[in-house]
Amino acid sequence: MSITHIILDFDGTLTNVFEELKDYDNDYTVTLAELLDADVEILWEIYQETKMEVINDPSKGWSYNGQIVCHANADPYMPVNTVFPEVLQILRDGEYDSLGDRLSAFYKELNFDAKVFEGKTNEDILEKAYQKSKKKTGIIYREGLETFLQKLTAKYSVAIVTSSGESDVKDIVEKLGYKGIIEVVGDAYKHDNNPDFTEVEAEHRIEGLPRPVLLRREKYFDKLKELETEKGFRPENTAVIGDIYELDLALPEHLGYTAIQLRTEGTPEYEAQYHAAAKNTHLFDNYSQILDFFEL
Repeated sequence: MSITHIILDFDGTLTNVFEELKDYDNDYTVTLAELLDADVEILWEIYQETKMEVINDPSKGWSYNGQIVCHANADPYMPVNTVFPEVLQILRDGEYDSLGDRLSAFYKELNFDAKVFEGKTNEDILEKAYQKSKKKTGIIYREGLETFLQKLTAKYSVAIVTSSGESDVKDIVEKLGYKGIIEVVGDAYKHDNNPDFTEVEAEHRIEGLPRPVLLRREKYFDKLKELETEKGFRPENTAVIGDIYELDLALPEHLGYTAIQLRTEGTPEYEAQYHAAAKNTHLFDNYSQILDFFEL
């Protein structure tokens, strides 16, 4: 194996976001209900009913700048990111009758204040709810992280590339004892797909996924190229490890990096089948399996 460098994702790969954010959808619903001056129990029913529809439909997902950039159950943020933009638009339009009797009745009983939409976009309202709801728990690391990082850094050059703020993750890496050992590149915005960015192909297809996986994550591309140019993390010598295929791994895989997905409770079966058939990607259940892969 010619791997000498490792790129790690942070949230979900080094941390247990499903444990950190186990109450996120509830907290978000409560916050949004307060912003809308709406009945929180009815809003929760709308969310739950719609969530079951979207997480079971791979054609749906988190839409960012009008493009679906990730499936709807990838982590605890995604169902909220997928469901509530649709909910707000339905409330703004007031078109409930085509939703089915049960869901339509919930919307009609919500008793929200329509004045909240005056002078505000849906994105304004959703962002305010997100800022009030995110990360109410502390960081919860994945089991075995200490051993995992010790063994990786003993043999490989290791970097973290994350969509989170760079300074925040650098502080965390320092507290873990890896300042100067693990390079941190933040603000990668892996969710931001630019269709006008032509350095890579627009998309690729996975069997079982009825929509394309979008590849033109320009800001992520730039961060990978920065590490390649300045630190020698080249596709032919680097493995990228992440927990969400569409965000963390699809672009690096396309560029020729070895792609390793760490399975979570949100990993869909079509991704597992894809990894089993693909040449340069792998799916593992835990850190121990990844260390075994690297013979550590």
